[in-house]
Amino acid sequence: MAAASPLGSFSENATRLGMRIQETLTERITRDFGSSTTALFDTEDKTTDIRKRLDSTNDKEKIDALRRLIAMISKGRNVSEFFAQVVKNVASHNLEVRKLVYIYILRYAESEPDLALLSVNTFQRDLTDSNPLIRSMALRVLSGIRVAVIGSIVTLAIKKCSADVSPYVRKTAALAIPKCLSLDDGQRRELMTILVNFLNERSPLTIGTVLVAFNSVCPDRLDLLHPHYRRLCRLVPDADEWGQITIVNVLVRYARRMLPKPLVFQDHNGATVERIDPDLQLLFRSTESLFFSRNPAVVLAVSRALYYLGPPSDTPKIVPPLLKLLRTSTEIERVVVEELYIIARASPELLSSHYNRLFLRSSDLPSTKLAKLRILVKLMKSENASALLGEFTEYVHDRDDSVAAAAVDAIGTCARLLPEYTSRCIDILIRLMKDGIGT
Repeated sequence: MAAASPLGSFSENATRLGMRIQETLTERITRDFGSSTTALFDTEDKTTDIRKRLDSTNDKEKIDALRRLIAMISKGRNVSEFFAQVVKNVASHNLEVRKLVYIYILRYAESEPDLALLSVNTFQRDLTDSNPLIRSMALRVLSGIRVAVIGSIVTLAIKKCSADVSPYVRKTAALAIPKCLSLDDGQRRELMTILVNFLNERSPLTIGTVLVAFNSVCPDRLDLLHPHYRRLCRLVPDADEWGQITIVNVLVRYARRMLPKPLVFQDHNGATVERIDPDLQLLFRSTESLFFSRNPAVVLAVSRALYYLGPPSDTPKIVPPLLKLLRTSTEIERVVVEELYIIARASPELLSSHYNRLFLRSSDLPSTKLAKLRILVKLMKSENASALLGEFTEYVHDRDDSVAAAAVDAIGTCARLLPEYTSRCIDILIRLMKDGIGT
């Protein structure tokens, strides 16, 4: 029996991997327009014969005209003047023409709702098309027509697509729920019923967008997640990156409200004991692998989950992944240093051995430099004060006056907090004054 457990685990992981690969391939294939995609952008901005080509009976000429229009859209051109002629081709029997028409309509459906309404019957008919991309685009256009009178039609379309065999179409249906609700609040009851059923979703490709809809429609109804919590935890590793962020954030909110916090106490032998709820432990196990995600937002989401929900013994796990993000880009570094400051303010011991990873660099943004200085001040103690004072002295010469002023303040803080370094700090400040710095 002992040997059966690893085998069962391997079989389960293989099944999950196979399902994930299949769904990823499905999504890629539905987005693939063939070898003609490059020609979409390799075109000149010629508009003289576009109208003539759109009215042509030759599908190749229509495709050429539509590619030109979409290429112009990609360059920021306004080509809404062709909307009426493009819409006429929405019922074309040529699949390539229909795909391109839908791409165009998706761009202008909100700004031209009256003209889009003329083709509502065609959009509804395309909800039963054999191609999942057409079904998905039809629903996207329907939910993008900002006319309240079709709210019930859009709701029926969402209900139909929520049971579609393609996870890609179901994903579109989930994203259409908030759009429909903003269009017609009278459909809330029906949309809530669809959303509640949607929470049973088992596809990693779709579940993230389902929770996006949940956050938009009823973010405080965490009780709806009771029967789904454990399944959501198990789906996290297989979801797409942005879906992982949404799932983790929703599960964190659920856990903070519905699950008991970890208990830390001393046993009769004086040893520290941590008692963690099994459901909370499941969340940590399911998200632990996400510390190695290539998406910084995923790493941040998982770090926050463990920091706010985890037991003290697990909190140090978040430090190495966050420090690694400091070398990704200036924008990401700016966000990460604020997260590190929260940690340094509450638990400076977690970062004290990594203080040299937070030294300022010339390429840092001024706001990043100021945040790093705040962190270094929080980490300052007798063991590292000498090294930090040397750094602060250099930072006083920074070309940004606010950074230089913060460095001077840091030296003064060192003098106040560490009496054994007071005389050295005063000497540094006097020398700076003689050099004319800070005056």
